[in-house]
Amino acid sequence: TINDVSAEISLTTSRQSNSPEVLAEVPERDPVLVRDLFMYFRNLDPGQQADNRSRAHEFAKIFKISTPLVEPGCRITKNYLAGSREQFYVPCPHCAEMQVPEWENMQQQLDPDRPEDAHFTCVACGSEIREHHRPTMVQRGEWRADHPERRRYHRSFAIWSAYSLLQSWETIAREWQKAKGDPASLPADEADVVTFD
Repeated sequence: TINDVSAEISLTTSRQSNSPEVLAEVPERDPVLVRDLFMYFRNLDPGQQADNRSRAHEFAKIFKISTPLVEPGCRITKNYLAGSREQFYVPCPHCAEMQVPEWENMQQQLDPDRPEDAHFTCVACGSEIREHHRPTMVQRGEWRADHPERRRYHRSFAIWSAYSLLQSWETIAREWQKAKGDPASLPADEADVVTFD
């Protein structure tokens, strides 16, 4: 579940890096958390730097967490695509079909005059999936990999704010509408709300 991954990250991570300088100080045997890859200088590859710092330890753990940016050149997207490509599937509350809540699905249902009505539609039965269904759906969800054979050496995950109980679907819809009116803010706002989808 989502909580299992979060617990593993919080229990095993002892060092964080938000800059190349901090990353260079991490001992080879310690797990490494590389946050916000897009904030690093373009001429340095913090992911490669983290990999290199961990080579001396056979079972090193490196966590690379970031908001994806616009292609080409997005390091976190490139890293995600090279791994197991795991997404969190949740059951439809009406027919139990397992699916990933895709941004395009929510976007198709958005009424610009009623962002409070933001919802998804089941890909199998076509029923409306409302926000009050979310807690049970997330509780019954599971990670599924597009490339399970890569799990042994490179696990990668994608998830976005629609799963979080800390943000309403109305807020996601309002942020999207606000960003659409300001092209300069669109990539950052869109990336924060909409990840790999």
